[in-house]
Amino acid sequence: MNPGPYGLRRLLRPTTPDEPSQFGRRVARTRSGRPFRLLLLGGDIGALSQARSFYEAYGVPAAVVARAVTPHHTGSSMFDLRYDDGLGTAEGLVRVVNEVAALDPTTLLVSTSFDQYVVELATHRERLAGNVVVPYATAEAISTAVNKVEFSRLAQEVGMTHPRTLVLKGGSGQVPDIDSLGYPLIGKPADGDELEAAGMEGLEKVFVLRERAQVDDLLRRIEECGFTGEFLFQERVPGSDNQMRILTSYRDTAGRLRLCSYGHSVIEEHDPRLRGNPAVIRTGLEPGEVGQQVGRLLERLDWVGYANFDIKVDPRDGAGHVFELNPRLGRSNYYLNVSGTNPVELLVEDWVGEGGQHLELRTDRRGLYLVVPVALALAYGHGVRLAMLASLLSGQVRNPLVKVWAGARRQDLARAWYMTLSTLNQYRRFHRFYPLGQARRERKEAQ
Repeated sequence: MNPGPYGLRRLLRPTTPDEPSQFGRRVARTRSGRPFRLLLLGGDIGALSQARSFYEAYGVPAAVVARAVTPHHTGSSMFDLRYDDGLGTAEGLVRVVNEVAALDPTTLLVSTSFDQYVVELATHRERLAGNVVVPYATAEAISTAVNKVEFSRLAQEVGMTHPRTLVLKGGSGQVPDIDSLGYPLIGKPADGDELEAAGMEGLEKVFVLRERAQVDDLLRRIEECGFTGEFLFQERVPGSDNQMRILTSYRDTAGRLRLCSYGHSVIEEHDPRLRGNPAVIRTGLEPGEVGQQVGRLLERLDWVGYANFDIKVDPRDGAGHVFELNPRLGRSNYYLNVSGTNPVELLVEDWVGEGGQHLELRTDRRGLYLVVPVALALAYGHGVRLAMLASLLSGQVRNPLVKVWAGARRQDLARAWYMTLSTLNQYRRFHRFYPLGQARRERKEAQ
C-alpha cells in the first residue's frame, strides 16, 4: 500500500494496511517474564477490541487474521493484519494457526469472538502445533453449553432463571402445547446451522410469533423442508432493549470463578446483520443472584475460560432470565475494560503466566461502553440518562474503535478520525431499523 498524504480523502476513507513483515513474530512478556505471542481470529469489533486490550496491557501489537476486509481494518499500531479465506473451514483454521505458530518458537495464545472458531479450536486442539495454547473449555462442554435444548435443561437443573421452553422434534409428528406459553412467544432452532442446511423458507435467527396463525405457518415450513432437529418455543420476556443485561464470567484453569462482570445493555443493534449485539452498555452493576446462578452452571459444566450470557430482566417481577451461553468473549468485550478489568490480561496471565493472582479484577467501575454517538445513546436511554451523563462528565465513556494517545502515529490519528465519522452512520441505521417511536411503543407495552 502506498500511504500517500493524509489529506481529506484519506481521512474520510483510509485504506486498509498491508501485512507487516513482523506479522506473527512480535513477542510480548507476561508479568513474570514469560515470552509469548497473541493470535486473534476474525476481524470484527470483538477481535479488534481484544487487540486494543492486549496493546494497552503489554504494548505489543497482536496478530489478527480475518477472512474479509471491513472498514474497521484501517491502519492501527495496535494490531498486525492478515487476510486468509481459509478461516471458513476447520481445515483452513488449523492451517492458519499452525502457520502463525511456526513463525516463532514462543508460545502462541489463540483467541476469538466467533463461536465457530471456538468450537473448531476446541475440537481440533490435538492437531495444533505444540506451542499453541487454546484457552477454551473442552469440545464436549462447549457442545453441551451452546445447544439451546441442553442449555435449557441445565438451567433448570442448577436453578437458573430461564424462560419457559417447549421443544419440538422435527419429523416426530408430535407438537407440544405451544399456546400454553402465551403470545407473543419466541421460536428458534436448537442448532441454527442445521435448520439453514435444511433450506427452510423464510429462515430467521429468532422468530417472534404473535398469534397462532404464525405458529401454524412456521410448523408447516419446518415440516416441508424435512427438518429433523430440535426447535424451541419459548416464553417471551416483555420489554424493550432497556431490559437487556450482559454478564461476562471467567473461570480459571484452577476451577475458580475469578470474574463476573454485569452490565446494562441500554440499546442493542437492530440492523439484521448485527441484531442483538449491545450498542450501549452501562458498566459496574452488581450481578446479585444471577451471578450465583452462572457460577453454579459453570461448575456443573466444569467450564474453563470466558463465558458470555444474554439476560433480560422481566419488568413485572425484576427477575433476570438467562437466555443462552456464548463460549467466549463477546463482541462488546471492551465493556469489561470500562468496568475495571482488562480481559485479555487475565486470559494471558492465567494460561501463559503464573495464574494472574496478582491482578486487580474490578467489576464495579461505573462507565459507558458505546459504538454509537453519545447523542443517540441519550435519545434511546430512557430512565438512565442521568447515569449516562454522569459517566460522560466523569470521562468514563469508551468506544472500543476510537483511541487517541500520546505518541500515537499519524495512521492512528487517521483511524480515530475515520472511526468517529463512521459512527455517525448509526443515526441512519437506527432510524431505519429501530426508530425512536418503536422503542417508545415497546416501553409502553412492557408497563
